Amino acid sequence: MLFIFNHLFLKYSKKYVIFWLVLSIFFSIFYSYFALEQAFSGKYIIQDDARQHVFWMARFIDPQLYPNDILADYFQEAAPLGYTKLYQVFSLLGIHPFLLHKLLPLALGLVATSYLFFFTLEILPIPLAGFCAATFLNLSLWTRDDLVSGTPVAFAVPLFCSFLYYYITENKVLTLLSMALLGLFYPQCLLVAFGLISLRIFRLHHKMIKFSAEINDYIWLLAAGLLTFLVLLPYVVFPSSFGEVITKSEAQQLPVFQAEGWSSFFSSHPFQYWFCGKRSGILPTDWCRFYRRGLELLPPQLWLCIILPIGLYVLKKFSFSVEPSPKKAIVLLQLAFVSLTLFLLAHGLAFTLHLPNRYTEHTLKIVFAVSAALLLVRFMLSILGKIPPKTQPLLATLWLFFIIIYIPMGYPLLLINEGYEFPSTDYVKGQYPELYQFLENQPKDSLTASLVPETNNLPSFTQRSILVGGSGYALPYHPQFFQEMERRTLDLIQAQYSSEPEKVSEFINRYGIDFWLLDKSAFTQDYIKQDEWLNAFAHQINPQELLSAQTRPFLEKNLNKCAILQADQLILLDANCLLKISSRAFIKKDS
Repeated sequence: MLFIFNHLFLKYSKKYVIFWLVLSIFFSIFYSYFALEQAFSGKYIIQDDARQHVFWMARFIDPQLYPNDILADYFQEAAPLGYTKLYQVFSLLGIHPFLLHKLLPLALGLVATSYLFFFTLEILPIPLAGFCAATFLNLSLWTRDDLVSGTPVAFAVPLFCSFLYYYITENKVLTLLSMALLGLFYPQCLLVAFGLISLRIFRLHHKMIKFSAEINDYIWLLAAGLLTFLVLLPYVVFPSSFGEVITKSEAQQLPVFQAEGWSSFFSSHPFQYWFCGKRSGILPTDWCRFYRRGLELLPPQLWLCIILPIGLYVLKKFSFSVEPSPKKAIVLLQLAFVSLTLFLLAHGLAFTLHLPNRYTEHTLKIVFAVSAALLLVRFMLSILGKIPPKTQPLLATLWLFFIIIYIPMGYPLLLINEGYEFPSTDYVKGQYPELYQFLENQPKDSLTASLVPETNNLPSFTQRSILVGGSGYALPYHPQFFQEMERRTLDLIQAQYSSEPEKVSEFINRYGIDFWLLDKSAFTQDYIKQDEWLNAFAHQINPQELLSAQTRPFLEKNLNKCAILQADQLILLDANCLLKISSRAFIKKDS
């Protein structure tokens, strides 16, 4: 057993590198398989975030879709150029964006796995370390729904892993190319990459920081700086057609950014704000979610890094012939430093640099994955070298079980046993095929107004426009866009619960509504109390007060008269029918 362990686990040769690389890739594909199984388990299935970031790409197939649709226009403009062009190219090849977003996670997972494997080998030339790092990273990628979304954030870790590998191998051309791709797909990580290269010009000499005397370091900085400037220049030269980004002082006045808002950022609890906030915290949000449930659910790489001081103390006593390259291992510390610096800068400039969490969440997953792998392998080798020969086979077997079985299999099973989904996909399955088919057959410029959660699925499943969507659509980062979404929502609530026919008809005519989708229970107090979207606007308009202060709402009285389709609890009304009834009521009132 020890002979097998020493050769299969520790020896650095091409065949052993291939063995551990293939095993790393196997688990990446293994996790992806379960996501693919969900993605293709039905016709009407789409990932949650893709409902906003991918739906508009149906325009690549048919440019006439979503005409004058502010939602489609907003998300199209917000999409990074590289991300947009990738989907556009595949659309020209006949691959629909909705299909591509389901296939991308498999490919991106393989990219991240392969690059991090070889990046780790550059630091510690033991294939086992590469396997551990790649597996730790895969656990992080699949406990969150970023990778599986196929949205810009899905490219952050894979592209950054490629950047790290080319950077640590001193390949200038491919390093700059990977930086360009980062900027074209996920610009926040481009700033992190540039910050990392910027540290090359500083040297620690006799506990003092001095400028580097190497011309090559300044060439790196100049090339990286020029590329970063050129890639990010369009964001400055071509401002958003939806106006300036919201300022921190403006955001502090909006309920949507408070702790209970759908885009919560601010919090009165310092730990939540600085560490676990989905947008403001430094840590990956899935780690915080596990922490709240129980310490035993924290990922194994985090535990290994927590005990790193103990491990380092042990390793001072026991040495091994293969040590990490100090010059290359320092990249991990530098990456953590740059990420933290940009995190604090993003807080200070909120929301000019977008969200602070975006500068640490992805890079910390990489740092902890590689650090834990280095610690685990070095500690293991040191222990094996000091124990009696008779016990070495048993310990080697236990290490084998822990590394190949528990890390990639045991931890996911632990999460599943505790009620968590692994892999985390957040796929949404449409429950109303007859509704989708009906709306899909309507004119391409048709517009549906609704407050029900199912509205969020309609642009993707019907390829028809909606007046306003839920929290995933009403993003508050551009006041001009958000104010329009807010105005539309308030107008819709007012019209839906109004008893006056003229208010309903005025609303329909103002926005050009063709269909109105309702829940049959929408006009009950219990429904209003439980509806999160209605409660989010209760401080501005309260449907409960409208119901108690008025006679029956106009829509409620005409549900059966104008219904053109019913699907379980949902009922679709014909707006033209409502206009006709409203017109007759107005004439009758005048007479």
